[in-house]
Amino acid sequence: MSKNKILLIVSVIAVIIIITAGVYVFFGANRENSGGEPASYGTDNPLQNKPDLNPVSKTNPFKELKTNPFE
Repeated sequence: MSKNKILLIVSVIAVIIIITAGVYVFFGANRENSGGEPASYGTDNPLQNKPDLNPVSKTNPFKELKTNPFE
């Protein structure tokens, strides 16, 4: 074989090894550091402490009466 062919084969093999190592480092490192659980920022439910703005529960003044005064 000529010197140029040997140099071409060695350079192609080196490029393939470098690309394979780069893909492994880039994608392999991300999987190891992820931990599998998403980050939590204090609470799982952002509406847990929301104020009660529904006026329907406050409109009936006779809600607690046992008998109907209009019968």
